[in-house]
Amino acid sequence: MNLEQIMKEWQIDAVIDEMELGDASRKSAVLHGKYLMELNIAKMQFKQKEMGFKQLLKDKQLWYAGKLEKDTIDGYGWEYDPYNGLAKPLKSDMDYWYDADPEIQAYQLKIEQFKIKVNTIEEILNMIKWRHTQVKNAIDFMKFTSGI
Repeated sequence: MNLEQIMKEWQIDAVIDEMELGDASRKSAVLHGKYLMELNIAKMQFKQKEMGFKQLLKDKQLWYAGKLEKDTIDGYGWEYDPYNGLAKPLKSDMDYWYDADPEIQAYQLKIEQFKIKVNTIEEILNMIKWRHTQVKNAIDFMKFTSGI
């Protein structure tokens, strides 16, 4: 599931029906399992993206240095001259080139999206962890308002 789907699912799963507080309490284990599985999947995807980024960055560094093989350049669909006819920048300026590279930026954005997804699922799991307290508070409030 992507982040948007997870958020939509959580909007449904987060609801605690005041008339079915016992069900809400029992449902916590099921919800925990559901979102724990999503968390594990998201963490693995995040790790894969990080490793893929390292490979892309290595190839980009070789490309900018003029040391990347022609077949690899063709495979990526990159130009043979990374500087488009400009003079090769100083080594100290290469970070600017890497930071401005659209493919590197796009990959970094994907990594950030997975990081946000992992953090969101961890927050959902934290809410599920404390769901029993929410149920107890709802029961206590119902007792209070009914005068028990």
